Amino acid sequence: MLNAIIIDDEHANRELISNLLETHCPFVNIVATADGVEAGYKEILEKKPNLVFLDIQMPNGNGFQLLEKFHEIFFDIIFVTSYDHYAVSAIKFSALDYLLKPIDISELKQAVDKALKKAEKENKFQLYENLLNNINPNSTDKKMAIRVKNNTMFIEMSKVSYIQADGNYSNIYLTTGTKYYVAKTLKEIDEFTTDLKGFIRINKSIIINSSLCENYQRGENYTIALKTGETFEVSRRKKNEVIDKLNAFMNQPKRH
Repeated sequence: MLNAIIIDDEHANRELISNLLETHCPFVNIVATADGVEAGYKEILEKKPNLVFLDIQMPNGNGFQLLEKFHEIFFDIIFVTSYDHYAVSAIKFSALDYLLKPIDISELKQAVDKALKKAEKENKFQLYENLLNNINPNSTDKKMAIRVKNNTMFIEMSKVSYIQADGNYSNIYLTTGTKYYVAKTLKEIDEFTTDLKGFIRINKSIIINSSLCENYQRGENYTIALKTGETFEVSRRKKNEVIDKLNAFMNQPKRH
């Protein structure tokens, strides 16, 4: 049995989630509901739930601000949100679960099942700490959470050399020579790296870390060489976009 709290500013949403859980996930026991950050914080401290259904967008503070109140996160979270590209991408690449409104019953059952089976030894706080870091626009050390042999590890994006598509999977190459094969499409990774300075998708199968650019060759075939030794061809369709992004990155002021 999982004791759960639902935090959502709209009464109708709280009722809907509660009814769906009662019907499709009878092993989830709703111990409290709350309509915002402060009320949710108090309920969590008092009820000590195993699981929290947390709305992201609320008028008096968002779900991420609620997490920042905790020095230790002892509960699992399933984020509930209308589609928000930035938030959803950050959640996904922090190895955490989310549901999009309107809630799909099969996705609800799958998310709850994962929470039920999740190993107690997993460091929940590290996962949520990484999420808060990833959504911080001023963060310069963002990390991608990936699963390796049933364990979660974090890839420092600053150490990524390039990423190569492999169907519905991707190969992530680090500057150390290490390679990780991950169950993420290049499109998904492209969305995650959109707000990361220096990462540029140069063709349908490659994203590079332009901070590692050694040189580039103009001409009929526009190519980029990385300091790690690889050379890639830029697609004709993306040529102007890549040139603009590369020039903008190369000309940005250096931090001291």
